[in-house]
Amino acid sequence: MEDWYSKKSIPEILTEIIKSLGTKGVQVEEILSYDYLENPNNTIYGLIFCSQYIKNLSYIPNILSHWDKDLFFSKRIYENTSAIQSIISILFNNEDKINIGPNLKELKIYMNDLDPVTRGITLANNEKIKNEQNKFLNKDIIPKELIDNEGDDIYNFISFIHFKNAIYELDGLQEGPILIENNVEFKDWTKKIKNTIIQKINFLANNEMKFNLMVLIPDKLEELKTKKDLLISQKNFIEEKIKGNNIISKEFEELNGMNTEQLKEKLQKIEIEIEESNNGINIEKMKINKYKEENEKRQHNYTGFIFELIKMMGEKGIFQEVYKQSLNEQK
Repeated sequence: MEDWYSKKSIPEILTEIIKSLGTKGVQVEEILSYDYLENPNNTIYGLIFCSQYIKNLSYIPNILSHWDKDLFFSKRIYENTSAIQSIISILFNNEDKINIGPNLKELKIYMNDLDPVTRGITLANNEKIKNEQNKFLNKDIIPKELIDNEGDDIYNFISFIHFKNAIYELDGLQEGPILIENNVEFKDWTKKIKNTIIQKINFLANNEMKFNLMVLIPDKLEELKTKKDLLISQKNFIEEKIKGNNIISKEFEELNGMNTEQLKEKLQKIEIEIEESNNGINIEKMKINKYKEENEKRQHNYTGFIFELIKMMGEKGIFQEVYKQSLNEQK
């Protein structure tokens, strides 16, 4: 998958934006392999496909003129709202699985009876969303990532979701949602969407265009902490059983009938898993701290500092020294 376009800043920026809006328990991750989509252990609420926009004349999507009133779809009105609009579409269509928070819940209720165009205008002009998005204005993603500096080409963010046993593509540049496939269970939907993704990637690759694929998934740190807590509870239960305490657990039924040797063997495996969970938790914490630091840097305007630094270097003749040093190093 060497042709995949890796823009590492986009997932962490989108994650910070939705968390700032009040969403809990989810994060955006970039994926670089189809295997991720086929792993049954991965819970994926939605996919976000970012690429330079080009009309694919061979692709005739099943654009719906009428659709389920509960399916949230909005038109993209402004270019620099594409990224945030794609992630909000996933959140709104997964409200039964995700804690989207009071701010977005209130906004979704307000927009329920609006048409797609008015929804797009409302999203773009929502002060809370606008403020969170504008923190990164002219940095890595908005609008520079969406508008080609050398022309009028634009980057478009498309969402793929599972909604009421069907798979949809939500593209704000279209007139309605695109039905991909009906009668699909949630646990199977990312396997089913794989061929659609491959077709899009092949088309872009043939036209030498870059792209990246992201997923909205449960918060990894929270998942690791929950897993660790469960393992510790199992560990404590087994240790009590080994001591000879005749206790029964409805939560850990598979442990009730084990003898001492089996319990000891199980305990060793659990202790290894706890250590692995601790390592995973530490890695996620380090990553979160790194992302936080990078996002803070992106929100800071260094223009004044850089201008003054260059001015001082010029006044002190440092530029000439650096230039001479550079020439000597090239010899």
